[in-house]
Amino acid sequence: MDAFVSALQPIETAQGLPNSCYTDPAMFQIEKSSLAPNQMG
Repeated sequence: MDAFVSALQPIETAQGLPNSCYTDPAMFQIEKSSLAPNQMG
C-alpha cells in the first residue's frame, strides 16, 4: 500500500503507480471487479 501513497501526492512530488499495477494478474482481477463488475466476466 505504501507504493500507492506516492501516486496520490501533489503533481510536483507524485510518482507513477508501481509496475505490479500493470503486470500482476491479481491486480488485474481487482481492477476488473471494481471498474465494471457486471461487464467483464
